Amino acid sequence: MSDDDLIGFTLINTDTKTAVLYTGVSTTVNVVLVNNTGGTVGLTADADAPSTLTFYLPGDLFTSSQLSGLGVNVTGWSKPDVDTDANTLTLTCTADASWAADASLTLPITGVLTTASPAPNFSWALAPDNMTGNTPSQVNAKVAVTLPPAPGNLKLGDVLQVSLDNQGLVYCRDKSNVLVNQLVLTLKNVGETPLATGSTLSGTPQVVVSFVYGNTSGSLAPDDKSAYSAWSINANMQAQPPKAPWTPPGPPTKGKTHPEWLFAPSEGNVKLLDGVRTDSANVTFVFNQVITNTVVGHTQMLVLCTGFAKDSTKAYDDQLYVLDINKQPAPPTLGVLAFSATNPVVAVTDPDATVEIPVSWTTFGAASVSVLTSSAASGLKNVTNTPGPGPLTYGGATVTLPAPQLSEAFFMTLQALDSKGGYLGSGQYTSYLQLSYVRDPNGNTTYPTARFGSYYWMLADYVYDCAGSYVYDNAQSPLPGYGRLYTQDAATDHGPPGWELPSVAVWQELIAIYGAGAYAALISGGVATFGANLTGQRAIGSYNYRGQGGYYWTAATNQYTQFSSTSQTVQPGVPWSAGADVAFAVRYVRPA
Repeated sequence: MSDDDLIGFTLINTDTKTAVLYTGVSTTVNVVLVNNTGGTVGLTADADAPSTLTFYLPGDLFTSSQLSGLGVNVTGWSKPDVDTDANTLTLTCTADASWAADASLTLPITGVLTTASPAPNFSWALAPDNMTGNTPSQVNAKVAVTLPPAPGNLKLGDVLQVSLDNQGLVYCRDKSNVLVNQLVLTLKNVGETPLATGSTLSGTPQVVVSFVYGNTSGSLAPDDKSAYSAWSINANMQAQPPKAPWTPPGPPTKGKTHPEWLFAPSEGNVKLLDGVRTDSANVTFVFNQVITNTVVGHTQMLVLCTGFAKDSTKAYDDQLYVLDINKQPAPPTLGVLAFSATNPVVAVTDPDATVEIPVSWTTFGAASVSVLTSSAASGLKNVTNTPGPGPLTYGGATVTLPAPQLSEAFFMTLQALDSKGGYLGSGQYTSYLQLSYVRDPNGNTTYPTARFGSYYWMLADYVYDCAGSYVYDNAQSPLPGYGRLYTQDAATDHGPPGWELPSVAVWQELIAIYGAGAYAALISGGVATFGANLTGQRAIGSYNYRGQGGYYWTAATNQYTQFSSTSQTVQPGVPWSAGADVAFAVRYVRPA
């Protein structure tokens, strides 16, 4: 165990329940210390040499007046001595005590207020002194700063997925090999619409990436001037969205206390990332020259997204993503170290289009690889690895296969070969091909689907032409994006096989996912990608309320769900008693 691991040190905002502070919002931060020394730590109130805890606080996090406002009130410890010149806060033990092995000590710091700009990585240092036992000279913890959530803002985490390839696997340097790693970061829009939908770029979107720095098992690399410092890491692009480009940062941003990399949309990119069913839904960044001289363990990449907006009237709350990095010892044998796809579940949205699965791998001492699959149609893909600066080599390819007609598992095997074609080893990865569409009884119209809670929902209004169905105003065909209106009998009798009208309870489950913001989330253009329309209705032969209300059948007799543009609400289970010829829109569901 490293000296810096002997005391666990974490910071928890009691409001956010995370190590995230909101700029401009006063709060209490719990300092949680855990005795990992393996023995009892003695605390003394001796007047000549009392035990102390001194916190060294970031100068760019608190102003002098904000430091002076910090308070601590814990039995057995003095009120804090704050030095605004040195940016320190010191607590002095006032009663002799024993700190048992594995026990935690919680110190609430009140009046914590910062007006710093959003950033992912402010480091607090703690120096314990005059304690008996195997205590370290200093330990460190991190906090991030974001803007506070605002009423009516959208949640970026609902639509933006952030992940590391190969589960964030890196290999530590050993005496015989300096292993140069890559970390591949992917941002993916999982919503049906672009992240931003305005005609011009809204907000000031940016992505700031940093790591945990130091020499412990909980850090990636130091951020000093040593040979294997994190300042040497360089970030570039691997997969650039064709219609939504981003600007790679290259080396860390200049003028920062700790290494940070800033990504921003390129000029002309007003979508940020396009909808999930397009080739511009993903952007991938590669962090090169990652060398970790620390011991094995888990550390983190911190990805802070700020300034994102859907359009000029709807902003996203800032979002901090904390991604696990798994540091492993140097590999003992040659061959495949890691093999994976970006997503284990591949949504198949078009029954006639081919499916493309991007895969990536890490090999050790291999000259080439072959990818074999469980589908004869995809063929054998042979790839020659590009030699890297060391024995670790990273590669990738796209496996293409015809669209399946059933949801099924798809197996891929990577074989690593030496320079003479000799077999070194292999790895396997399984993707699940999930049909994300449904066809109506005539087999011609395809509807996208998605899972909400315990049900799959159709993401488009039904348009199957059958007895008991109507087009609004008796037009020849529905308006783009809208469906037909159905009597409840027609809606019950003519759904796709295996699909059914949602009960009132199923509607309620869907609405509960988004709470008070359900209308804004579920309506067309909303963050949920559900895309409900203000369909209007047909009653006693006339059509009314299109653009004002959306009316969808439930499975309960003569009950419907209403989307009201006036009250901005969704109301399930509304009764109807005006006759059997009333016609509403339809969405079908099936259990997940």
